[in-house]
Amino acid sequence: MGQVGKVMSNAVTYASMLATCEALAMGMKGGITMQTALDIINQGSGANFFSQLVAPNYILKGKFSGTGAMEIGFKDVSLFLDEAKRLQAGTPVADAIHAIQQQTLAAGWAGQDTMNYIHYFTDLASMPRYKPANNAAE
Repeated sequence: MGQVGKVMSNAVTYASMLATCEALAMGMKGGITMQTALDIINQGSGANFFSQLVAPNYILKGKFSGTGAMEIGFKDVSLFLDEAKRLQAGTPVADAIHAIQQQTLAAGWAGQDTMNYIHYFTDLASMPRYKPANNAAE
C-alpha cells in the first residue's frame, strides 16, 4: 500500500505542475502577467501546491533549478503507470503527462530542472521564455 500511495502522490504532483505551467503560458499569451495568472489560479479551485508555493518561489523569481531533474519526474510517472497496469486501472491523464515528459526529454531537455517546464509551454505558445522584470537570469 505504501508504494501505491507514493506513486499516486507523485503523479498528482506532476499533473498539477504541468497543468499550471500550461495555464500560465496560455494566460501570458493572452496578455496576463505571470503574477496575475498565479493570483487568479490561487484564488480559485485550481490552486495547488505548485501554484501556491513552487511557482512563486522559483519561476517568478527566475530560479529555474533546485527542484529536481525532469528525468526524476519521468521515472516517478513511469512507476505510477507500472503500478496502475499491475492493478488494471485506466490512466488517461498519467498517459498524457508521461507523453509530455517523453517529448521534453526527446527534445533535449534531459538534465534540466522541472522548473523549465514553463519554458517548454511558452515555447509551444511561440512566446519568449519567461524572465522576471527585475532578474534577467535564467
